[in-house]
Amino acid sequence: MKNVWRVYRSDGQTQSLIGEMPSQTTEKEMLAVLQRLVCRELNDEEILLSSLRRGNPSRRALLDRVGQGSPIQWGDNPFVFARIEEDAA
Repeated sequence: MKNVWRVYRSDGQTQSLIGEMPSQTTEKEMLAVLQRLVCRELNDEEILLSSLRRGNPSRRALLDRVGQGSPIQWGDNPFVFARIEEDAA
């Protein structure tokens, strides 16, 4: 069996599988993928405010990683996360 990154979306009540990425995808690459997926849920103003430098009083944390380690989580609610799982195929 091989491992794959499984990417999920959750609203806190339910979670659904978005898709899979090869296990060779690095954590840094997965961080970028998850951040892109979260951007789909945000409006233009939220993206701009979340892109301000840390310490700016107007900054929002909507594009910040949540926690450390596995699973990798990004976003608030809904949020997306990814973890390495065994591929049953």
